[in-house]
Amino acid sequence: MRRLIVVAARGLVVTLPPPRQKPQPKFRPGAGPVRMPARPKTRARRATLPLLDPLKPWNRRPRRAPRGVPRISCPGYSEPFRIPVWSPKDPIDARRLDARLRALILALDDLPGQARRFARWRARRDAALAREQETGGLRRFGRFSPLKPGRPPGWRRKKPVHEVHEVLDVLHGLAQWALEPPDTS
Repeated sequence: MRRLIVVAARGLVVTLPPPRQKPQPKFRPGAGPVRMPARPKTRARRATLPLLDPLKPWNRRPRRAPRGVPRISCPGYSEPFRIPVWSPKDPIDARRLDARLRALILALDDLPGQARRFARWRARRDAALAREQETGGLRRFGRFSPLKPGRPPGWRRKKPVHEVHEVLDVLHGLAQWALEPPDTS
């Protein structure tokens, strides 16, 4: 889906609004006790598809599976009980999967809007790079490309099994082409 958004954003030009100024504090130093303003009520946010591929964690240990409940017992008074083995029929919480599918559906329904969103991200990234080159400051950590390095997720080295794999490979190539700077010669 991200690759489709990148291809749809090819050639879009977006003008960014001027950067906002930091708000001035609403109190004077030494003018008495400072009260924090009440938190504004937040509205429910729409699920949005992340524009950037998640990068592979470099230094993370493999996650261990939970082992069940603590096995606390008193010798001579109680015997330790067996931990039940996981069954494929056990219920699984699917809220995160549901949120991801909902975000995917919303992104497919609004592909031009997602392409504009990606073009705004790219314009902000380019503006930040230009500012850093002007000032000569150190580069903050940021992403150069929205796609992770290497082949797309789900790609197979051998002969593709389904047509989906071929479509994914072609779409990945189109996304790489769309990210290249335009030829001005």
